[in-house]
Amino acid sequence: MTQGYDEITDRFRTLDTSGEFSDDEPTMPLVPHLLGPATRLGANPPRLERIDGDAGPTLIELSAQPLIIGRSASSDVVLDNASLSRAHVRIAQLDQETVLTDLDSRNGVFLNGLRVHSAVLRDRDTVQVGSVVYLFRDRT
Repeated sequence: MTQGYDEITDRFRTLDTSGEFSDDEPTMPLVPHLLGPATRLGANPPRLERIDGDAGPTLIELSAQPLIIGRSASSDVVLDNASLSRAHVRIAQLDQETVLTDLDSRNGVFLNGLRVHSAVLRDRDTVQVGSVVYLFRDRT
């Protein structure tokens, strides 16, 4: 049976003001999708960590600004790799998700080994552009 609103409210009013909770005191778990963006970011921003290949940076921190990866000097992240297009892939934050989009590259973009045109990245996905493979880490 569910406790009534007044009973739960009274229980919270009687909590110790020291800020400590005992095991029998009700607490609400943090639910990331209910928190604001600043709270949800945590200690580490979303990022790509290079796990294979020798071109480009070993760590790419992602922000609210879209990021272009390619071999052109005008790309945000330049990978000196002949198998990449000048503007190969875009990674952007949309509606609190990280979206990967192939920019019509010749050799494609691979997510967890499968060629994709566009996809939402999830923690621990692998992203392959040319011969470089990155591990996506989402705010962990």
